[in-house]
Amino acid sequence: MSFLILGLVFGCSSPRPQTSSKIYKASFEEFQEHITGEGFRYIILSAEWCYGCVRLQEHLIEKGLSKNVMFIDIDENWANFFAEENNVRAVPYLIIMNESKVVDKTYGIENTIIYLRLYLNMKI
Repeated sequence: MSFLILGLVFGCSSPRPQTSSKIYKASFEEFQEHITGEGFRYIILSAEWCYGCVRLQEHLIEKGLSKNVMFIDIDENWANFFAEENNVRAVPYLIIMNESKVVDKTYGIENTIIYLRLYLNMKI
């Protein structure tokens, strides 16, 4: 509920148009495996009700970058707990980790793309 209110403030207020695409929901086990790997890890907290989040994921899939980034749905209980631990107040929210430690964060579609360009050193 708190994310719905925050979504209204930060621009993810409009309901997502009815399409067949959905946010991929990583499981807690997939998430744990992802963040404990070597090197940089990219986690984007998102929600199905956030149209910008869905478009961002679609864009990364189109560019072949979805394998580098894990999307987690903040409406899942475990993901909501992770979001609260990291003071997430808006989605999409990018958290960059290295060796299981948070090294950088940002929110918003444009900022997320810029950070991914810098960290992944790729054109997206």
